[in-house]
Amino acid sequence: MNIETTDTTTTTASQIPVGVATSASIKPLHNNAISRLHVELDGIANRPVTDAMCRESMLDCLLRCRKAVGGVWSSVNGDRVTSDISRLQGPIFERSEIKRWLANIAIRAISEQSNVVAECPSVKNLLAIAVPLSTDRRQQRPVADGEAPIQYPDHVLTMVTNNQNTPADTELLAVQCVVRAWRNWYTLTNIRQADKRLAATSALLELTRQMTQAASQKRALQTLANELQRYFDVRLVAIGLQKNWKAMVRLQAVSNIGDFDPNAQQSARLEAALSETVIRKQITQFPAIDPADQHLHLAHKRVAETFGIDAVSSVPLTADNGRIVGSVLLGGSAQKLFEPQTRNILTAASTPLGHALEIAEQLEGGLLRRTSRRLTKRIKSRLGIIALMCAVLTVAVMFIPLPYRIACRCTTEPTMRRYCLAPYDGLLENTFVEPGDEVSAGDLLARMQGRELNWELAGIVADQQRVQKERDVHRANLQVAQALISELESEKLAARKKLLQQRLNNLELRSPIDGVVLSGSLDRRQNYPVAVGQVVYEIAPTNELRLELAVPAAERPHITEGMSVTARMDGTGGNSVQGTISRIHPRSEIRNEQNVFVAEVIISNPDGDLKPGMEGTVRITAGRKPLGWTIGHHAWERLVTTVWW
Repeated sequence: MNIETTDTTTTTASQIPVGVATSASIKPLHNNAISRLHVELDGIANRPVTDAMCRESMLDCLLRCRKAVGGVWSSVNGDRVTSDISRLQGPIFERSEIKRWLANIAIRAISEQSNVVAECPSVKNLLAIAVPLSTDRRQQRPVADGEAPIQYPDHVLTMVTNNQNTPADTELLAVQCVVRAWRNWYTLTNIRQADKRLAATSALLELTRQMTQAASQKRALQTLANELQRYFDVRLVAIGLQKNWKAMVRLQAVSNIGDFDPNAQQSARLEAALSETVIRKQITQFPAIDPADQHLHLAHKRVAETFGIDAVSSVPLTADNGRIVGSVLLGGSAQKLFEPQTRNILTAASTPLGHALEIAEQLEGGLLRRTSRRLTKRIKSRLGIIALMCAVLTVAVMFIPLPYRIACRCTTEPTMRRYCLAPYDGLLENTFVEPGDEVSAGDLLARMQGRELNWELAGIVADQQRVQKERDVHRANLQVAQALISELESEKLAARKKLLQQRLNNLELRSPIDGVVLSGSLDRRQNYPVAVGQVVYEIAPTNELRLELAVPAAERPHITEGMSVTARMDGTGGNSVQGTISRIHPRSEIRNEQNVFVAEVIISNPDGDLKPGMEGTVRITAGRKPLGWTIGHHAWERLVTTVWW
């Protein structure tokens, strides 16, 4: 290639329209190089790749077939030119005048909407061929809300070549071949998207037909969940319905799970995410596209953490009148859920699926009416009469009164506790008992060390004698103030001496009551430091214990003081103890993650078989109740508590 720098400027512009070639300016297509270029470009146009990958591959193909100096795809926005894909290498293209020259050519091609063939004004034998790709916006197909179609606004393909090697018309023809191939790729891409939309519409119509023909609403919802999981190839699909005017959504169906526990934590988190979508009244995704909206998708975040999935997307389901009837949630990989095609299908299916759910709900009511008529007809037969008699007998049995017993857990606790505390900061010289030992009132439990107290007491006595001598000297010298100070110092030392003597008289820690040592030193300790008020031993009598009954909150209205109790403690060989409820705490407590009321029962333990802290099972006799009430009152109370107005 022969490139020389010159001061002359020669610029020519071809007025050949985009994609059109005349016999006077373009050579016939029988040229082998052009034919090979056509074949390679058509192969690239038939690939389902992105816009950037397509343009990059076509540019590489053009430069390889034509052996040009370089090429660039540029985006033109007014007077601003941006290089999207560049294959311009070498120090020449780093020069500012060359960059301005290529930018002016791109702007000129867009403004004139024609092909431009121009020679470089500062470099000899350097030729640029630019073809615009801008199109009429009115020719672009309409898109649905939220869809991101492929667009090509104001693009220019520029090829830089040596004008000594090949005529400019041949190079222009090659660049036009690339433009034509790119337009073919765009058309094929739109056709593929249209085929996907058509397939999605067909699948939606088939799914709506299956839902409207389902025998019940539950089966319709389960069918919808399973089909959506299969179609989108996701791990989880959950559907909830808004049963009333409140925003709370109740979980109705989970993909591939016929019966699920509505009280489980997973169900609660799914309901929270479905309700979050209904409240926002729009499609909701996690992770959010905008990081500033992460706090609006907390329920979706918890669902992703609970089920171990990458992304969660949900959309509200609306009826024809615009009323939200529920929502559907999908969980799986972010690559599948965040595709524009998936978002468009979910948005488009919102109203048809909501309408189909309304039809399924109507069919549910019709099925009940048909079932009622069928039962009425069967009752008139012999089998129906037998079934009716059995039902009447069952109802009569439900009114038979039987003893109503309430079962709950209990714990033994001492009726009284006493604590042996350290009288002052010091050292325990020795301990004489361990937990589990029986002691009597006045028994020696431990002894404090008095050596340091004796030392301090000796020092106090010496100081006291010294101060008294000083006081006498001050009095003899008629020094009243100093004598008064010495007197006060002597009184201070006397008080300290009295305190130390009292501590020396109370070095031994003795049991205040008869009982069993519940807690304290686990081994025989010597010279162990303790602080004033520190609990050294806990002592309680065990001849009488208190049973603490953990009565469930739902059973609180059915128990009163004075009811008889039978308890069997764990580890006692099945022996039972009797008692009556003496007291019921007015405030509920949380024990073993349950809300309970504590009732107290005093029991005797003369043999000492029962120990504090033992657990067992208690049955409370709460009078006589009808059998039907005993069987169904829990369900009725739960229903009244849940559904009330």
